[in-house]
Amino acid sequence: MRTAPRPVVAIRRESAAGMVLAATLALVSTLTPAPARAAPGITPPPAIDVTPYAATLTAYHDGKGHTFVLPKDLMDLGKVQARLFYGDGKTFYRQPVDTMGRSVKDRSSSFSVFEPRVGGGAYSQLIARAGKLEFHCEDRATPLQPLAPASAAAMIKAARFHDQYWRRTPHLLARDNRGRYFYVDRLAPKPAYDGATDYRDAGFRVFSGLRGKLRPLKMKNVVSDASGEIFITLDGQLQLVFDRATDSKARAQWIARSRTTELTLVDTQAPASRKMIYRDLGVYAGQRLERPCDDL
Repeated sequence: MRTAPRPVVAIRRESAAGMVLAATLALVSTLTPAPARAAPGITPPPAIDVTPYAATLTAYHDGKGHTFVLPKDLMDLGKVQARLFYGDGKTFYRQPVDTMGRSVKDRSSSFSVFEPRVGGGAYSQLIARAGKLEFHCEDRATPLQPLAPASAAAMIKAARFHDQYWRRTPHLLARDNRGRYFYVDRLAPKPAYDGATDYRDAGFRVFSGLRGKLRPLKMKNVVSDASGEIFITLDGQLQLVFDRATDSKARAQWIARSRTTELTLVDTQAPASRKMIYRDLGVYAGQRLERPCDDL
């Protein structure tokens, strides 16, 4: 995974009643931070104005430019869930927290950042314990250090904040008996900011190929009714047949050149399947999700 650009950290040494080290964030340029970037198929997420609650935020970093911005009170689960950001010190994206917990007795808390490339929420966690903060991605643990209050406030004031970056989600995955996969993704059904809840705004894409070599198929049309879905491409038609009224078991077919091939459906919601989709199929190879596991 490509590492995000890193802000420069300069160390300033002062002498007062002894030697004092103060870390200050040095701006790599005086230009306004660049607008949010977006990979193919991703609409740049809208900006979030954190000014009304900026004074309640702080920042932690790994010493390599990867930075979390979050509420100072890590025991306030609701606020952390709504105001957890990750970025490179100049551009930050809100992180989707799906589970969280705390212990009042030992003042500890944890927040699972949804990460489809790992085996589940426990493998992508921000953990606060005994006054220390760590981020865990699979078997990697990264200690995080707080920025000095003045440095954190200056960085937060200068940075750009955006809603969740990654909004695509698996919709359908099937394969034939020769190992050829057919994959459909779409925009998340209920994104936080644009209300794309029906097929007119779903942004469906169809991919096909052997594992690690799936390629996009050019779409012509999408049909959806009570009997199923049809994704019509220039190469053929991918059909998902089911009965919405009775919720009967679905079956998938690929129809090309007057030939119908029965397909085996794969559960896209299983953590192991999501991990395979994001890591092994090749559809998202090299793409950042703007989640901590991109770098940590």
